Amino acid sequence: MRRTHCISALLVAGAMALSTQGADLTKIERTIAKEPAYKGKPKYCLLVFGPEAKTRVWLVQDGDVLYVDRNGNGDLTEKDENYRAQAPQDEIARKAGYEPADGYRVWQVGGFLESDVKTERTNLEVSSSRKGYCIEVISSWKGGRRGQYVVYGNEPLRFADRPQDAPVVHFSGPLGVFLRGPQTLTRGTTAALWAALGTQGLGKGTFAIIFDNKLYNETELIGEIEFPAKVEGARPIKLKIAFRRY
Repeated sequence: MRRTHCISALLVAGAMALSTQGADLTKIERTIAKEPAYKGKPKYCLLVFGPEAKTRVWLVQDGDVLYVDRNGNGDLTEKDENYRAQAPQDEIARKAGYEPADGYRVWQVGGFLESDVKTERTNLEVSSSRKGYCIEVISSWKGGRRGQYVVYGNEPLRFADRPQDAPVVHFSGPLGVFLRGPQTLTRGTTAALWAALGTQGLGKGTFAIIFDNKLYNETELIGEIEFPAKVEGARPIKLKIAFRRY
């Protein structure tokens, strides 16, 4: 019989307290007030910003065109809210970890303001390939800068065929832990684990990882591994390990 070891991630706050409460993303109405006439089959994703998710930005991909509701009013037909993809050269794609056959495309959206976050400017970049989607947001404010991004993890981010099924990606929201790697290990196997801080969204592949050195210097990440007992019915053995920063 194969025995497995369960792995979970715990968060231990150091010099700062971490919020775990935020908006209920399942209650957000995923509808769009006005859409353009698409040339192909559109794909939908909703971005929300801030602890209460008050700023809401729709992304709709229509082939090489990405529609972005930059002002959050639900109208995707307005001027300057559609962007044509940049097709990176093969060498640039390879440096980013893609082969030409992956169909790698990038949309440089630029800046917009978040209504319920104290930032001066937020810049957005979206890329896609046959592997899924990547979304990067850089928020700047006086004396600080923080980035969050959604990348291929345990599951890739996929845009949906309908707005009501769209994944919801939450930026500048409550903090949680992202654990990349197997959640279970079979006896005799080894695996590398990688953990990061960020905000969980709604849907597969929606965890928005934070890159902020100050935040990581003030926070300690602890992993807990649970080993089954040798004797059936006995208490499992638990081991805690500290993740190293890099």
